[in-house]
Amino acid sequence: MKTFEEKYLTKIRNLFEKYKGKMGDEALNCILDRGFVSSLPNMNAEILICGINPSDNGKRPENFHFQALKNAPYFTTIHDIVSDCKDQNAIDYLDLFCFRNTNQYEIWQFAKNPVGLKYIVDHLMLTQEIIEEINPKVLLVFNKTASTFFGFHANPSDENPENKNIWMGYKFKDCVTIDNMYSNNVKSIIGLHESRINPFLEETSLNGSKIFFGSYMRYLKTEKKAELRKLISTLS
Repeated sequence: MKTFEEKYLTKIRNLFEKYKGKMGDEALNCILDRGFVSSLPNMNAEILICGINPSDNGKRPENFHFQALKNAPYFTTIHDIVSDCKDQNAIDYLDLFCFRNTNQYEIWQFAKNPVGLKYIVDHLMLTQEIIEEINPKVLLVFNKTASTFFGFHANPSDENPENKNIWMGYKFKDCVTIDNMYSNNVKSIIGLHESRINPFLEETSLNGSKIFFGSYMRYLKTEKKAELRKLISTLS
């Protein structure tokens, strides 16, 4: 199996080059002009943490290893939440998008722009290809916007295309057999919606994988963090 660097870094770089300067919106062009930042996940990771996009701190290089960022402000909390998992080497991280921007809600400005929407779709299709190849047993989504792109808020029967929210198009069922205050946040992947962005992905490799949908945990109270660590340890 090829490493992430061998198979996907060039694809990400080509994606950025394809859309740089093409948005017709100076603010969006400026975001892509900053270049990309990507994690370098292990393609055999059993637990995959999914964020939304890297912040624009002006310091981070083009790529990074999740396990090397245990003391970085954003990642310290994430490492703490998964600290009870027995095999730390089985855990890795991937953002859905690689552009540098601190305000995550500006993603929707891309979606409102005709060219920007094509960019978002192309980027998500590439990210989904990566996730499908990694084929983790557990996905941890600590971002509400990222949850939307997975299809957590999908309304396939809505007549307004803008309200369907299918995106990558995963289908879920409840997975509430775990005795934990966060058990309702855990779903099991059971397939794909027909109207997903990538019709060429005929079936998912993630059938049966567990996925946790939450938000950033930095400000959780101590007892709630302990419950979340317990849940994730049980899932792993």
